[in-house]
Amino acid sequence: PEWVITAAHCLTLLERLPMRLVFNSLNLNMIKSKNTRVISKVNVFYHPYWDNKLLYDVVLIKLENQINGIPIIKLNKERSIEVPGTMAKVTGFGTRKYGKLKMEKHMRVVSVPLVSNDQCRKSYKKIYNFNICAGRKGKDSCTGDSGGPLFIQNKTLGQTIQIGVVSWGENCGIKNKYGVYTRVSNIIEWIESHVNL
Repeated sequence: PEWVITAAHCLTLLERLPMRLVFNSLNLNMIKSKNTRVISKVNVFYHPYWDNKLLYDVVLIKLENQINGIPIIKLNKERSIEVPGTMAKVTGFGTRKYGKLKMEKHMRVVSVPLVSNDQCRKSYKKIYNFNICAGRKGKDSCTGDSGGPLFIQNKTLGQTIQIGVVSWGENCGIKNKYGVYTRVSNIIEWIESHVNL
């Protein structure tokens, strides 16, 4: 791949620091491994409606060179597969408990059910069409997972499809407080305007 999609707020927080993207590492202790690629030269494209808070919390990063040997995940174009109750997965190095500052050393994965935006609005007032929510008590993305993928396994097509980008939430894994993601199907035209899918 030569493009990365992540949360805009991740870059906003780090924009004064040199950016390093690490590929092919499931263990933060192995970042210096010969199998790990570290990229520092990139071009960044924020969504035009990004408000430096949480609206359209997504950014595309174009790498200077293509990275080979890393699987490319399919981006969702069909909102019809985003059915509430469908089990999705989130990966990341984030904390397992809200307020904990130490990130995990090993990438973790959690299965979370998709939740309708109407249900999600019962917990948060500011849920828009470009958001998708997921989670349940004890199962959620958390601090440090921002920018990571929310994806489903489409067994019919035999594909892994990214449907969201970790954006925000209130606490982690609390009953009726869901993880909020930027919905890929809602921003796919903007993505395609930059990336030849």
